[in-house]
Amino acid sequence: MQVYVKATTLQRLAAFLIDLLLITFMATILTNVLLKIVPFDKDRYDELYELIMDVYKENPQDIVDEVGKSNLIEFFKLFAIQLLVNSLVTLVLIILYLVLLPMYWDKQTIGRLVSNTKVIRHKGDVKCHWSNVLLREIVGTFLMYSILGSIGIIVTIVMVLVSRRSLADYIGMTDFVMFNPVTVDENGKVQFENKQNETIYNDNPKYDESIDAKVNDTNDNNDTNDNNKENESDDEDDYIVI
Repeated sequence: MQVYVKATTLQRLAAFLIDLLLITFMATILTNVLLKIVPFDKDRYDELYELIMDVYKENPQDIVDEVGKSNLIEFFKLFAIQLLVNSLVTLVLIILYLVLLPMYWDKQTIGRLVSNTKVIRHKGDVKCHWSNVLLREIVGTFLMYSILGSIGIIVTIVMVLVSRRSLADYIGMTDFVMFNPVTVDENGKVQFENKQNETIYNDNPKYDESIDAKVNDTNDNNDTNDNNKENESDDEDDYIVI
């Protein structure tokens, strides 16, 4: 029986910020490169932006008359081009970094490597399926944060504090856990292998005798399959998350 411990809020935050900074940095560089290829006049965009901001600060009610409809239309066209390019670049990076990389690299992402965490399925196999990853990252990360923006981040933080699962976890049916599972002895008792996990075990209010009972029930149900499971990888159903 394998037992995974849910990642702490600090670990989630560290993984999120590191991955966010990496994706943002790469997206900024690639967007600037592509904007030099597509029909986008950055100097004109900056000029119109400064004009609109100056008028808005002094007389926001007459911004259309002061700036001019043609200038506003031109500005919004340039803004739309920039937004579209940045959104497409960000989507491609999310697919490469948060979808494809975790499927083929055990450490999953740089942020998760540093924070010693990983994403597993909430139920079923430990390893996430394509459907879980796509739902988690494309719908839960890209679309939700693109639509909700900062509100989506606030909602996610609140959900992590309350249930230790983010909005993306619920959408993708996943759990964000510490990388290494803890083990269970023959009597169904959890054996923590390092001081970090011992601290979590001692301070975790959700850990009680019911977990031991759940472990024992699972062990009893799987006794007949023990010989077959000896050669299996961790992509099995025999695990719980606490």
